[in-house]
Amino acid sequence: MIPLSPKELAAAYSDALTFDNPLTAVISTDQFSANYSSRPAWVLGPFTKDDSLTFRPTGQWNDPTGIGWTSSSIFNPSVIVRDSSLHLFYRASPRKESTASRIGLAINDGSGWTDYADNPIIFPTRDNELLSCEDPKVYAAEGRYFMFYNGIWAAAGSQEQSEYPSPGYPVETLGCDINVAVSDDLLHWEKLGLAVPYEVSRLWAKGAVIPRNPNGEAVKIDGQ
Repeated sequence: MIPLSPKELAAAYSDALTFDNPLTAVISTDQFSANYSSRPAWVLGPFTKDDSLTFRPTGQWNDPTGIGWTSSSIFNPSVIVRDSSLHLFYRASPRKESTASRIGLAINDGSGWTDYADNPIIFPTRDNELLSCEDPKVYAAEGRYFMFYNGIWAAAGSQEQSEYPSPGYPVETLGCDINVAVSDDLLHWEKLGLAVPYEVSRLWAKGAVIPRNPNGEAVKIDGQ
């Protein structure tokens, strides 16, 4: 695994700025909430946009890595309630769907959205986050808050690629880990590391979607 360094972070950011995918470039939230004329029976909705709950960032964050990082696209949010306020965690990328992402927080106490002053709350500080920190999913459990997020790193030619082969789904270029962070206030986060060891993930684990009740608390199914 390539060690994280300012030089490698700058290279990852530079690569992200050249990312271009014609399909994802035209995708917007409106497409996912539209009312289609032919709808399968399982489809939820249709949904309508509540502009008062639409978050739009108005500026760039400070860059704790010092490489001049900026974002142009936000997506893949996770929302949880604390003290009657909505806490929205979101992925910010230099280009839509690119790597070199960071995770930010915005809060709505009923009077509109405020982007957290100390964003990004999660950014690359570990080797397996060198290429990106992505797609937060936040849960309450046992009186604390847990965030699962994806850490992206270069798997090609790495020792890990040799030690943990995945014949059924070969990991050729990028490794993707589910990482865990914990917090008592949703503002300050302590990274705990891998949620899924490489013996199980074979260098590719994504999602960490688990059931929640209406309060955002993780719940068990059949005792697990």
